[in-house]
Amino acid sequence: IAVNVSHVLYTTKVMTNQLLNRKEKVAKGAIIITSSVTANRALPGFAVYAATKCFDTRIAEALHHEFRDNIDVVSYRPASVVTLMNPYRPGKGPYITADQAAVTCLESLEREPMTFGWWSHELLAQVVNSATTSMIHTNFYKAAIKSFERR
Repeated sequence: IAVNVSHVLYTTKVMTNQLLNRKEKVAKGAIIITSSVTANRALPGFAVYAATKCFDTRIAEALHHEFRDNIDVVSYRPASVVTLMNPYRPGKGPYITADQAAVTCLESLEREPMTFGWWSHELLAQVVNSATTSMIHTNFYKAAIKSFERR
């Protein structure tokens, strides 16, 4: 909660004040708040994470409208991005690189208040959103049990 909510809120507050109070306003300022595709649908075992990412999404959307004339605020909601903390695992979802994530975030500035960043992540979000809760939870539980059995 501290990382995904408190630090996002504190950092955004500091950045909005700095961007609004710049002496030289050469260009519109921008803030990208990283959320997650899980903000769309809570999954078993991810209750707190999904709730914090929902907060990130909603604060970004609200600030996008609140500061639209001065600061471009974007909610970035990816699925899986390959990092040291999240290494590539074949067959475990639509991964993109950190470079791809950065490029797609920057491309969305001044165009839209929210982006999934990559077509495969947006497609995944659409599929998850259109599935019933019982379908998601049943399949997720089965996958989680298989994953734990392999360990």
